[in-house]
Formats: sequence, structure tokens, C-alpha cells
Amino acid sequence: MTNNEGLSVGIDGGGSGSRFVFWYKNKAYDTIGPILQARLKPIDETAALIAQIIAHFSDRHQLPQPARITAGIAGAAAPDVSEALQTALQNIFALEGVRVMSDIAACFASNFRDETDGCAVVICGTGSVLVYCREGVLKVAGGFGPALNEYGSGRQLGRDFMTCLMSCMEKEQVSPEVKLILEKEGLFLNTRIDALKLLYSSNFNPASLAPVCLQLASTGHTSCRKIAEYHIESLMSLFEAAFKAKNTFRQVALHGGLFKNEWFQERLKLEVSMQYPSITIKNSYQDTARFLAMEKGFKVPVVCL
Repeated sequence: MTNNEGLSVGIDGGGSGSRFVFWYKNKAYDTIGPILQARLKPIDETAALIAQIIAHFSDRHQLPQPARITAGIAGAAAPDVSEALQTALQNIFALEGVRVMSDIAACFASNFRDETDGCAVVICGTGSVLVYCREGVLKVAGGFGPALNEYGSGRQLGRDFMTCLMSCMEKEQVSPEVKLILEKEGLFLNTRIDALKLLYSSNFNPASLAPVCLQLASTGHTSCRKIAEYHIESLMSLFEAAFKAKNTFRQVALHGGLFKNEWFQERLKLEVSMQYPSITIKNSYQDTARFLAMEKGFKVPVVCL
């Protein structure tokens, strides 16, 4: 049921940043926020940052105090973390209507609101993970984060692209096509020094290069297509891991920024249909923050890490 009672705030906190949607009187307002991974900072500090963003945005747009806050935050899968953050926000806002869950649980709920068993979501954003539900419990394949090669993720795909680009630069084999696309993204990498400055700048996020790699792959660029195909194969290994553990699912949603590239999305769909013809792929509800702001009473399966 759509929420129309007071101000409702939905927060989607992923690996590269966060998005806040404010739903009030059938109108949505939104803003971008920093990374809110629950395990990166003390809980009270994360709660205070969330409260600061909500207060600042509400004041600027003359919105009332929130009547409900629903947050999906990376790193909040463990009950002790989600409960601690939920309690901290309840105390700050003097509000009972606060609900905190992991970002993957929020993503799953936004795609399968009242369905659970037999459903799965492939998430390919900054990170990558296959989330599937069995007997009311969410299980995951992959999703190990930046400490390991997380194939199918924007982070790793961007790293692989940059490795390939650096090799081409050293051989003076960067094509005009690649240079043009990079320049359209504001990346003027004409020398080794330019590339090193980018790699070691404090705000460099390898995932930002993933769309460039996929754009080139979609036009037939040989090296970029090899990179993308390898990541697709690696994503299929997550399906294999889930099925070997005797977990089956009938529906899969494709979710995350990498699937904005139609070629990448269609290639993965093709692989899934060939290897697992019984699986139906559904269109993903991409706006998790808006879902969290607008909807209430939806099921959130327990995450089993």
C-alpha cells in the first residue's frame, strides 16, 4: 500500500554512495548522500550523519519532521548492526517508525514485494551479489566486497578496464575511439602521469569506469568485450554455486547500474536462458530508495550470510 501519511523517508545506502527519497503529500523529493556502510563508522556517527542529511534537506524544502524512516544500508545485514542503527535513529528522531535493513534485503523487497521463495536478484552495482530466497531466508552467492576480485561488479570491471587501458598507453595503442569516450566522461588521460593522478586521487572510484568499458564492449571493442564477457561468465558461476547448494529459483530480477547498459543486460539474459531455461527474468524495480519511502508493511526476509 502506498504511504500518504506524513513525511516518509527512504534511504538506499550502497557501496558508492547513498540516495534519500522524501515522500510527502504524493510528491517525491530526492537527494544524494555519502557512503553509509554501517560497518565503516561507529553506529552513532552513521545515525547522526543520516539525521543531519534529513534535517538539512527538510529545512531547505520546508518539509515536516519524518513520520517514517526506512533504510537499506550496506553492512547492516547482521541483526546487531541493523538493530543498533535503528535504535540510534529512533532516539534521535523520537520516532518509533524507523526500520533498518541491509541494502540487499531492501533491493530484494523492492523487486519482490510480497513474494519470497523461488525469487532471486542479481545485483551489479559497485559490488556484485546473487541474492535468493529459500524458506523465507535470504541467502547470497558472491558479494565478498573489495578485498577479493568481485567479478560482475562495477568496481572490478572498472579495475580491469583501467589495467587494459594502462597497458595500451604503455604501447601507445589507445585508439581515438577510446580517447573520445574517455574525454566525454571528463577523463583526459594523455600520459602515464595523467593516469596515475587519476588512480591515486582520493576520490577515484574504479566503478565509475565500468560504464565506459561496457559502452565500448557494446560497440565491439575487442579488449573491452573480452573483459565484459569474462565478468558475465563469473556471474553465471554464482548461479552454479546456488544450484549446487540445492537452491532453485523461478524468477530473477537484474538490478544495479551495470544493467543500464542494454548490451550487458541482454548478454546475461541470454546466458541465463541458455543454462537455466526454467528461470524467468523480470524487469527490475531500480529505485530502491523510492520504494522504501512509498511502501510500508512489506516483507523483509532474514539474511543468512
